[in-house]
Amino acid sequence: MRHVVLVLFLLSFYGCARPIKEKLFSSDFIKNIDRIKIYNKTSNRYIADSLVIRGSRIQSILAELSHLKDSKIDNLKTMSGFYDMFIIGKDRSEYEIEVVYTIYNGIVIRDHSGKTYKDDDLEGIILYYFNER
Repeated sequence: MRHVVLVLFLLSFYGCARPIKEKLFSSDFIKNIDRIKIYNKTSNRYIADSLVIRGSRIQSILAELSHLKDSKIDNLKTMSGFYDMFIIGKDRSEYEIEVVYTIYNGIVIRDHSGKTYKDDDLEGIILYYFNER
């Protein structure tokens, strides 16, 4: 029975390409978060290639994600790369977000469904955690 429930949960988790704001702030999703893994895909070689965020620091990332503003940017012509962020659940499920440096639109956040958002402060928090090491 546990396996059936787990399979149904995973199917609903992966099957729904809900935008990040709807998904991240459901209480079930927040309780399930184990860690956030961020890969540095930018041209900045003064910081590490990856970073794992655990514990109370996860809340600062989620708090900033709650400030995302919807954006209708279609062309994400990248300037200096991006950060590939994976929010990883205790059940090993993953939710991907990209923080992209664009040429014309500044910093744009894109979720796995392709929906775009604006929030320049998220990039600052990511850089803070990378520099903290």
